[in-house]
Amino acid sequence: MMDTVHPLIRDLITDFQERQWKSEPMEKASRLATSAPEEVTSLAQAVMRELPKGGTFLDAALAFLSDTDWPALVTIAVEYLRNDPDNEAADAVITYASLQCVQALHPHLTELFRIPARFNTYFGAYPWRESGTQHLDFLLRCLRRKSPVSSVSDQEAEDLRANAFLALLETRHPGALAAAAQAAPTLGYNAEQLRWSLFNVDCEQEAGGFRALVPTTVRHLRFPTGYIERPAYLKEFPFPTWETLSLEAPSYRFGGVLDTTCGLCGSPLHHLLTLDPIPQGLGVTRISKLALATCLSCGGYETEWLFFLHDGDGTPSPHNPAATKRPPQFPARPLMEIQVGIADTPPRWRWQDWGLSNSREHLHRLGGHPCRVQSAEFPSCPCCARTMTFLMQLDSELKTEDGYLLWGSGGVAYLFWCDACRVSAAMWQCT
Repeated sequence: MMDTVHPLIRDLITDFQERQWKSEPMEKASRLATSAPEEVTSLAQAVMRELPKGGTFLDAALAFLSDTDWPALVTIAVEYLRNDPDNEAADAVITYASLQCVQALHPHLTELFRIPARFNTYFGAYPWRESGTQHLDFLLRCLRRKSPVSSVSDQEAEDLRANAFLALLETRHPGALAAAAQAAPTLGYNAEQLRWSLFNVDCEQEAGGFRALVPTTVRHLRFPTGYIERPAYLKEFPFPTWETLSLEAPSYRFGGVLDTTCGLCGSPLHHLLTLDPIPQGLGVTRISKLALATCLSCGGYETEWLFFLHDGDGTPSPHNPAATKRPPQFPARPLMEIQVGIADTPPRWRWQDWGLSNSREHLHRLGGHPCRVQSAEFPSCPCCARTMTFLMQLDSELKTEDGYLLWGSGGVAYLFWCDACRVSAAMWQCT
């Protein structure tokens, strides 16, 4: 059968089977996916069949799979998992479909639910995104210990209940969220644990229902060519989240410093991005422009969170500055000042995951859902105490005046906003 497939697919499979690690599988897979994207389905089938342990080269190639080819490939992957729940290559197809074409998974949700390996991590709930209430009755039966799987032990039934709870949350549908919240105490969740579980799906419970903590729209920052250093294979091949967002005429100020100073160390605030004008759909409504800032020296080192008050012109100043300024342990230079653009994000990349992107994807996002490195965090506004909403994230590898910014150790920075009080917050996470 291998004789009938594309030569690059045959080489990839053979090299892996013979442990020829110097064959540069990522480059070969990328070359295949970009030159013959119609062969990605064949590559995925060959890997599921011949290399059930999978490989990151398959993960990368799936980014080039046509939207119209996802449903058929998902059906094939489900068949492989039906026969072998430990087929990691098939699991990868399902996982990346849950990010890039989640609708293709919806006809298979109840069957995927029956495969325990699919819920080894929170990724197992991803396929339920955007599924609405079409499987609500099924999940409610699981919560009531009416297992969809015959002859299960009490422990297995409890595991299915826990999985149903996660799936209900991940739908992000108000009716499903209400059912999950009602069932939470029977699963051992107290009020605070439920609150953090809801944070994981970017919402909170309030009187009368649930409040989304993320903007409805998502955009990506667009950087001048060459500003961000990428691995060689990413530069050689036009990976979608980079090449479709390239820009020749940027228009927003990025990096540099501001005239205002840090409330902890007294140095000029490090400027991140000035939105002028402010794009619609971000939940910023009381001003016409907004300057976002942090202190790269103090944030994450001297304090986890930095809060800023913004005046009518959107200019930030530190909230409750310290009476006595002190030198930071790790003084940092500002980001290199450049002009950037803002691109509407294609539907294919509305959902992204920091770990699953594995440094291949463009994760500098404005609005939408954050790509978390660790557990979800949403700060309370220091002025009104209401939970702040997500506004923007910046990945690592941004150029500074003397090197590159890594947000700790290859982490991500997150910014939040309280529209009522015109307050922003900044923090970062890393492994």
